Amino acid sequence: MKKIILAFLIIFGIGIFIWYFFFFENVVVKGDAYGFSIGMNKPETINVIKKRYNSEDNQIILSHGSRHDDVKNIKYLKINELTNDIVKEMDVWQLRINGKETNVLVFFYNDSKLIKMMRYRRAFIP
Repeated sequence: MKKIILAFLIIFGIGIFIWYFFFFENVVVKGDAYGFSIGMNKPETINVIKKRYNSEDNQIILSHGSRHDDVKNIKYLKINELTNDIVKEMDVWQLRINGKETNVLVFFYNDSKLIKMMRYRRAFIP
């Protein structure tokens, strides 16, 4: 019986280890994270993105709607193409770090104020 419990704990521990190191998701609805603050307006967010994440490999994806995977009116931009005029009507932004779906920051806006951030990282795309 002890061997069965020990085997279960080992398998469970390995599962937690794999989940933690190969997939991470964090949702922020108050406070600060990753250089951004809940309540920031869009121009402030653009400034932080351009200062901290301005790389040729990084990409920003803008869309209307309440979901970051909504396909209506999606725009794909490099960080240096990001301007206040472009983002005025866009309420969901997805910042792909190094241009990959494995390290992503998602910003959700309401009335031009940042109301939620989500970060997810994966070691690979299944």
